Formats: sequence, C-alpha cells, structure tokens
Amino acid sequence: MKNVKDTKKEKYLKIGSVAVGLILMIAGIVLLMVTAPETISDEEAGCDADNICNCKCEDRPDPDCKNLGQTMSVILMMIAVIIGVIPISVYEYFKYSRYRRMEDNFPRFMKDFSEAVKGGMTIPQALTMTAKIDYGDLSKEIKKTDHQVSWGLPFPKAMQRFADRIKGSSVMKQSFTIINESFRSGGDIANTMNSIALNIGLIKEIENEKKSIMSQQIYIMYFIFFMFLGIIVLLYKMIVPMLSMPSFSDPTAVPDPSLNCEVLGAPSLLMCAIGRAFGLGCEHVYFVSLFLFMCLIQGMSSGILAGVIGEGRMVAGIKHAAIMVIATVCVFVIFV
Repeated sequence: MKNVKDTKKEKYLKIGSVAVGLILMIAGIVLLMVTAPETISDEEAGCDADNICNCKCEDRPDPDCKNLGQTMSVILMMIAVIIGVIPISVYEYFKYSRYRRMEDNFPRFMKDFSEAVKGGMTIPQALTMTAKIDYGDLSKEIKKTDHQVSWGLPFPKAMQRFADRIKGSSVMKQSFTIINESFRSGGDIANTMNSIALNIGLIKEIENEKKSIMSQQIYIMYFIFFMFLGIIVLLYKMIVPMLSMPSFSDPTAVPDPSLNCEVLGAPSLLMCAIGRAFGLGCEHVYFVSLFLFMCLIQGMSSGILAGVIGEGRMVAGIKHAAIMVIATVCVFVIFV
C-alpha cells in the first residue's frame, strides 16, 4: 500500500513540476513580448531613453534595448526550465542508473541464495545470510525483504513486494515472478534461482557486447553534432554579414539587419525578443537566436537518440543531451 502511495505521489510531483514550469514559461514569453521595445538600426537616431532600441549604439548601448520587464521574463523562463525539466531529468537518470547497478549485482545474489539453499539452509536462513553480503544498492532491498520474512510475512508475498519496489527493472521483476511461481508449484527454488542467475548473466553479456558495438555509432553522432555546430558558426560568420552589404540592384540601399525580425511576423519577433533579452546582441540577433535554438534542439534530440541506440532507453540519453547542450552554449559564447 505504501509503494502505491509513493508511486502516486511521485506521479503527481512530476505532473505538478511540469505544469508549473509550463505556466512560468508561458508567463515569461508573454511578458517578454509585451515589454520588448521597438528596434531600429540608424546611426543618426538617438541613443537615449526614447522607448526605441537603436542597434547602432556601439560606444554606449541604448538603455531601451534591455529593460526590467525583459530581465524578469528571462528569470521566469530560467526558473521554468529549472522547475519543469532539470529535476525530473536528473531524478529519472539517477533512478535508471540505480536500477542498472542493481541488475549488475542481481545474478550474484541469485547464485549466493541458491548455493545457501543447496547447502541445507532454509529459505529464511538463506535470505538472512545473503542480507549480510554487500550487493551495493540491492542490499537495502534484500535486508528489507529479510526483515519482512523474519516478522512472519510469507515468502511469496515478500518476494512480490520486493518486485514492486524494483518495478523499474523489468529483468528483476520478471525474475521474482518466476521464483514465486516455482515456489507455489513446489519446484526446486535453488535450481530455479541458479538458472535465473545464469540467464541474466548471459543477458548482461549480450547487452555489454551490444553497447560496445553501438558505442561506435554514438561517437559518430557526436562527430556529426560537432560538425553541425561548426557549419552553423561558419554560416553565421560568412553568410550573415553579407546581408548587411549593399545589393547589386540598388547599391545605395543598405539592408537593416535589425529588421530581419519582422520578416516572419510573430515567430521571428518572439525569437528576436528572446535573443535580445538573453544578451545575444542587437544586430543579426534573429539569426543568432535561430541558430542557437536549432543547435539546442539538435543536441537534445541527438542525445536522446544516442541513449536509445546505446542502452535502449531514452532516459539513458539525458547525459548525452546535457553534454551536447552545454557544448552548444559554450560554442556560441566563444565563437558567436
């Protein structure tokens, strides 16, 4: 009953954090759109507080380019990410890592339990003996099960509760289901556990072999991602400045790079507002913001895909996504 309550509590906490993060993100975006100043790029215009952001104020930045509303919107969006994404991602990744460590020690626990029963111990005695051995994160659950059996809880129910506590690992949960069925049907528990240990050991060997083979694909994905980052930096350094050059049809006309924010309407205005609020510049801010969001999306998608390819779970890709996102931010800070 307690595990069911904990599961529901965990579910509600996840839904609540995502909902709060989403509400804060929407509030930050709306505040940003409302407080974003009108932008021009004119060398003859003033660089004072006239409610217009002048992108040509190089010596002394125009005070209208950033205001309190934009700062508050940035803070709201950062809090939204912290509340709605980071805690859940970190929690799920550490939980996944814990289950992986438990699975690594599970075959050894099965073998030790089997050998104890074969040596003449009763099942409660074998469980007490294995509870004294260090199996890492698995030891805590074994000790809890040993206490339940010593208090008079039937062995099948104790094993079922053990399986419910580690339901995040399908391998261990299925193993306990087999053990309970063998116990109820009067089978040889020791041989059953020994067979389970051998099969899980083979499964882990196959998974490790697959992981070593697929690691080459993960390296390739990292190479492609960093090559994509390099291409984006080259595009910004070489092609975007050409937009400020006079056109051949009208050499006297100089494009206003700050007006690129109006070419696509509301989406581009939002992108420019977010870019200016985060300090990504004034001129060409549309392209800087666009390229940054493209790289962030590419990094998160590639990282999650790397986790699926390498370990078969999306949550395993959180570490790869974090590395790629941090690399993207560093590249833009240094080179863009």
